[in-house]
Amino acid sequence: MNSVYSSPLQIYGCAVLLATLFYSFQIYFDFSGYSDMAIGISRFLGFDIGKNFDHPYLSKGCSEFWRKWHVSLSSWLRDYIYIPLGGSRCSLPRVCLNLMLTFLASGIWHGALFSFVIWGALHGLYVCLERIFRKRLEKIPSLLRIFGTFLLVSFAWIFFRAENVHDSFMLIKKLFYIPYEIFRTFPALTASFGIKESVRQLFALSDEVKGLTGIIFIFLKILPIAAIELFTYKKSGLEIIRSQKTAVRWFLYSVFVLFVLLNIPQSRSTSFLYFNF
Repeated sequence: MNSVYSSPLQIYGCAVLLATLFYSFQIYFDFSGYSDMAIGISRFLGFDIGKNFDHPYLSKGCSEFWRKWHVSLSSWLRDYIYIPLGGSRCSLPRVCLNLMLTFLASGIWHGALFSFVIWGALHGLYVCLERIFRKRLEKIPSLLRIFGTFLLVSFAWIFFRAENVHDSFMLIKKLFYIPYEIFRTFPALTASFGIKESVRQLFALSDEVKGLTGIIFIFLKILPIAAIELFTYKKSGLEIIRSQKTAVRWFLYSVFVLFVLLNIPQSRSTSFLYFNF
């Protein structure tokens, strides 16, 4: 992903699409992971801190997404900016203005870069449009709404992750080249380099990721975490584990520990992404 966002002029649109989707998972695993560690350590010390994430990528809309993503920040923005501005106790145009101002504040909170402001404005626009067309959106099947919300959030992450606004628009522009790359560029690369090397170039993969097989392997590593997200959607994982018999509990602990140990050799020393904020 770093190679894509650091050199937007030198990569293909397919690489931008893959990096955008993977960044959506990376920032969630990163921020949710160290939030969970903070919650666990606090419980060791006798403090009970509320959860900061609640299955945000299973949200059926951007309003729901912000009730489940970074709950501590979204609650603060709601209580100290949105509600004092008038909240939802106003006409629809005024409510939309309140929402836009709140999300602009969220963008500025993350940094002084204009790309963060655009990121906040995008989410404000999403929520305003969702409020305006709420009745029509409710008729759309839940799975499509979840998928659509994930795509909208992922698109906004481009501005959040890119080095600057110019790079953001360059990356978005690259996305429109994907059909051409699939039907023209890929066959040309395949004729010259073979399928494996063509996939590596098209998706800007590192040498460690072996073509299409490597991409599939990465998705397979995400699947267990996605399964846990689905399994714990209505009831927290801690409650589920506590309700099991001792033998089952320790089996689950062993599976989790084994999963972590299997991923250690492939992991690298990196700092938490959200420490920048």
